[in-house]
Formats: sequence, C-alpha cells, structure tokens
Amino acid sequence: MLNYWKADAFRIVRSRSFWILTLVSVVAYVAGVFIISGPGYSTDTHVSIIMMIGVLATIFTGLGVYNAIYSQDIKAGAMRVAIGRGTARSRIVAAKLIETIVVTALLGLVYYVVFCFLPLVFGIAGSTVLTTTITTSVLQIVLGTVVYASISSIVSMARQESVTATVVFVLLAAGVVDQLLGLLLKLKMVTSLVGNLTGYLPQTVASNLSMQITGVGTASVSVATVCVYVGYVVVSLVLASWVFSRKELEF
Repeated sequence: MLNYWKADAFRIVRSRSFWILTLVSVVAYVAGVFIISGPGYSTDTHVSIIMMIGVLATIFTGLGVYNAIYSQDIKAGAMRVAIGRGTARSRIVAAKLIETIVVTALLGLVYYVVFCFLPLVFGIAGSTVLTTTITTSVLQIVLGTVVYASISSIVSMARQESVTATVVFVLLAAGVVDQLLGLLLKLKMVTSLVGNLTGYLPQTVASNLSMQITGVGTASVSVATVCVYVGYVVVSLVLASWVFSRKELEF
C-alpha cells in the first residue's frame, strides 16, 4: 500500500491539470486583492472576494484533487495493477479517501497562508473579521472537497471511468445537487412526512460545519452536523467499496 501511495503522490505532483486548476483560484485572488488595494478599499469588499474565491476553489481546486487522485488513476490503470498484486479493493478505496483528505488539507494550508499574507504585499492590514472569514472559507474548501469526492467516488468505482464522476463532483461543488434536492425536500408532501431535511444536504452540511468550527453565527459545534458529515463520508466509503468489489475488471 505504501508503494501505491508513493506512485499516486508522484503522479499528482506531475499532473498539469492539478496545478492549473489549483492556480486558477490563487490567480483570481491575487487579481481581486490588487483591484481592491486602492484608496477605496473596504473590509466588506475583501470579505466578499474571499468568500467568492472559496466557492471557486472548492469547484476548481476540488476538481483538480479529485481528478488527480481518482480519474487519472483509473485512466492509468494503477488500481488494476495493485489489485493484480493482491491489494484488496476495499483498501484501495480507503487509500483514495485518505489521499484526498491529506492533499486537500495541505492545499487548505496553502490557501490559508495565501489569503492571510498576500494582502500585506499590497499594504492591506489584517483584521479579526478577515481572519475569521479566511478560516471559514478554507474549512469550507477542505470539508466540501472531501465530502464531494467521497460521494463521487461511488460513481468512479462503479463505472471505472472519469467523465460521469467528474460531472457529479462539479454538480455537488457548484451546489446544483443541493438546490435540486432542496426544492424536492421543501415540497409540502415531503415535509409533512419527514420534516425539513434541507439542512442535511452535502453542501449545506459542509458549510454549516465550517462556520460552527470558527464560531460564525453559532456558539458551538453541533453534534448532529458532525454526525451527518461523517456519515456522508463513511457511507460513501462503504458504498464505493461495495460497488467496486462487484465490478468486473479487465487485466
């Protein structure tokens, strides 16, 4: 398994799409800070830019992480090689999840440094509001990417192709899935049966948990929110392992 991780790490580092998609949000942030760094600068505008870049990074950077860890592996056939050498399929699925968490956390740290210290280059001083906003946005990027990748991995493992799973990831990261399911869950006949479940949708849960951790709009972290978030990841892991175990592979 260690050799499998090393091979994935080598492939990720050499992936052009990974670096390009990651740099999209960084370049956009640099441009945004440069534009607002004049005499008309306001903290509110800066906060808006950080929040916008956070959404952008979840889509583009998250997609870069997902493609590098899952899609490129499928295209390269590395999973088949590992399985052929005796690695259990469930271990591969678990390894992919661990890789996603580690890579996303490292990128989150990079984004935090860029968000905090880049404005100093343009003479923009930090503040408590900005620090809180930055921390919340970075957590949203990390938590969102992990949960979207976990759910999308079910499709990747079931189909062993990248296009469909990539579309699923983008729809999740862009909030399209939350919006469509939200409309369905708000129907009177649905709410009368199960109540209002819109707060338990993937994007909503990731966003709420990040705000709870940083103390934005709430006093403490909700146990229910943590359980739902962890549930998404764990259930996705189990389902991905199950569908992958039933998938016939050509060696």
